[in-house]
Amino acid sequence: MGYDTEGHPAPLIDQVHRLMHLWKTGDVAKVDDYLDSRGLRKNALFLHLLQALIELSRRDEQRDETVILENLSNHLQSRGVAPARTVTLPGLGGYDDDEDRAESLGH
Repeated sequence: MGYDTEGHPAPLIDQVHRLMHLWKTGDVAKVDDYLDSRGLRKNALFLHLLQALIELSRRDEQRDETVILENLSNHLQSRGVAPARTVTLPGLGGYDDDEDRAESLGH
């Protein structure tokens, strides 16, 4: 559950279930390792799925599931969701001021 098979990534729902299992064991380091190894902190679809599952579990009054999912969501928020990395090439913007631009150009 939550592992890749034969070159295919595990479905996101399986990855959520794996995280729920890891969370229940109480090993936050393993939760963080899994999140980071899968790139889930910066996966917008994963974050939306997690929120949708929280709402569904509340609606269906699945208290235990809701608590785990909310704890995972809170954990992600407390650790910070990793921003998507951007690459800026010199001369194409992304500098805070003209001094940075001049410095990068050797002036």
